[in-house]
Amino acid sequence: PDLYISNSVLSKHTQSYNYVMDRIHLHCENTHRARATRQEEGFIAQVNTIKNLADYACNRVTVQTFESLKNTPVAIVGAGPSLENSINILSNLSDQIIVLAVDSALNILHSEGISPDGIVSIDAQKFCKSSIPDGMNPGILFLSTKSPRDWSLNGSTTVFLSSNSLTEDWLAKEGLPKSSINCIGNCGVT
Repeated sequence: PDLYISNSVLSKHTQSYNYVMDRIHLHCENTHRARATRQEEGFIAQVNTIKNLADYACNRVTVQTFESLKNTPVAIVGAGPSLENSINILSNLSDQIIVLAVDSALNILHSEGISPDGIVSIDAQKFCKSSIPDGMNPGILFLSTKSPRDWSLNGSTTVFLSSNSLTEDWLAKEGLPKSSINCIGNCGVT
């Protein structure tokens, strides 16, 4: 968008100007990234959604899915830089806690001998066969409708998380409610 600013703002209110410009830049960058992602994966996400509809209708995650975990410590493992710093602690505690991991963290967990109790994979282009290391028991799979179909076909228990999807919104209006626990998006959203 066009933005017109007088020179006096730059000299008298530099700090405010920099703050506002940073916020505008961040908003534009996030909007551009979201549009680019939709263009890149839009068709694949739609194909995956259609293929996953029957499983989504029958296997949405509920609060009862987690009922047995009350008062049980749970580690939610991402693939960020903090994993390298905490992997030793996690390795020592993994048999005493529930470990839920994102698909991108599986290789490092496997290299440390940690098998997660559950995996979350909501990326339209991240396939099961290329994410789960050989010999790893994936536990329960938490998927979105746009997850590749091979995740559902690997023989593991699979439950679906609802997301911000036009298809899921339409299904909810038609009487198929969304899951009680939803996903927002992958790391690109943050």
